[in-house]
Amino acid sequence: MSMTTAQVFELASNQQLWAGHLIDTTVPVSETTLPNYSPIDNTCIGSIANGSQQDVNTAVTAARDAFEHGEWRRMSPAERKAIMQRWCQLMHDHMDELAALDCVDAGKPITECLNTDLPATIETFEWYAETADKVFGKVAPTGADALGLVVQEPIGVVGAVLPWNFPAQMYAWKVAPALITGNSVIVKPAELTSLSAYRLTQLAYEAGVPKAALQLVCGLGEEVGAALGQHMDVDMVSFTGSTEVGRLFLQYSAQSNLKEVVLEGRRSISWRLPFLY
Repeated sequence: MSMTTAQVFELASNQQLWAGHLIDTTVPVSETTLPNYSPIDNTCIGSIANGSQQDVNTAVTAARDAFEHGEWRRMSPAERKAIMQRWCQLMHDHMDELAALDCVDAGKPITECLNTDLPATIETFEWYAETADKVFGKVAPTGADALGLVVQEPIGVVGAVLPWNFPAQMYAWKVAPALITGNSVIVKPAELTSLSAYRLTQLAYEAGVPKAALQLVCGLGEEVGAALGQHMDVDMVSFTGSTEVGRLFLQYSAQSNLKEVVLEGRRSISWRLPFLY
């Protein structure tokens, strides 16, 4: 059931808003939490889970298993498209709730969240859903004695590390292309703005996305983000944030498995790889 804007604001005033881990596991996860303060007036509006390296390890194990053996990657593009479209409809149905969560969490005007951020978020998901059965490989021109095929394949386990300022929109930019093409995605929302990522992921499960294919690990960047960057079984990390931390992710890649890295940051040196495939 979708909450109204007033209900979200009431929960915030009572310090009852929550964002926790969404990990496909029966193993206990970290129970420590962090207070969540609204930048509107610096009041506490609830709490979020404070993840650990072990939580990341658990999520990566589930994501890898889902990618190698799970149902999401093996679904037809049309099936993934249908699930993504159901997810988009749920976003439309819950737009007021999602907008209110970003409003109190990021301190953005509710009109901006309703009229700009959430419509752009849904449009991003809708656009990538439509590409599911329309983007494909090709036959390369060769001589008569050879056959050259260009095959597009998912890369594997993708870590998506989000910034604080456009919580829902940046979730869409990173999750939609990686997920629709069959990758397993682990989202690390900014510890300052985790609420909409938590709710969007819950709606994804309701739409039919397998839990192991899309997981959420909340917490601090120096714990959860770094663990994703350093993990030997993560194939790609997409990070948006500061140049300083972007450099760290390049170091994490060099020190671990040379995972692909997509960066965006002020004055950072970035390269944008086709992390859909």
